Amino acid sequence: MKHAIKLFAILVSIGCSPAYASLIGDTVHFERNFNGNTFNSVDFVVGPGIENNGEGGVYQIDVGDDYLMMLAGPSVFGQFGGAPHTMEFSSLDWVDTEGIITGFEFSFSNLLNVTASDVSFTEDSVTVDISNMFTNNPSWWRVDLITDHTPVPEPGILGSLLGAAFIGLGLTRRKRTPEK
Repeated sequence: MKHAIKLFAILVSIGCSPAYASLIGDTVHFERNFNGNTFNSVDFVVGPGIENNGEGGVYQIDVGDDYLMMLAGPSVFGQFGGAPHTMEFSSLDWVDTEGIITGFEFSFSNLLNVTASDVSFTEDSVTVDISNMFTNNPSWWRVDLITDHTPVPEPGILGSLLGAAFIGLGLTRRKRTPEK
């Protein structure tokens, strides 16, 4: 009986352990929109390091486990005169565990005229409005994603748990049967 209970506890803990959610391995869509025109519209698979060298390396896009980052040289911002200019990341679908974006933390270095209100999101996309950003130095911004992941046990695990429960019931029932 004790062994059946231990086996059941082990199977339940395995079945209820959430998988680590990550964007590594996901295919993400990125595009830069300026004054009604789309530039650098690409799909890339997220891996370690830089995923996209935008427009010949003028800026670089790095997507990690749970963040989006843009690195730029001194001439990238401040040249647009406030015209509508955004960088959009979409199809943010986590590998291993489904999830949705519920918020973000925004950080940056060497940028003027930028706040967290320049970032917007949906369940699977993030848009950064860079219309008013300005710098004379190499700079970067980073959006750390806050997400909600509801783990759903796999059907195979549920079958294992059910089987273990029946085995446990069978063992306990067998021990209670009086011997004649």
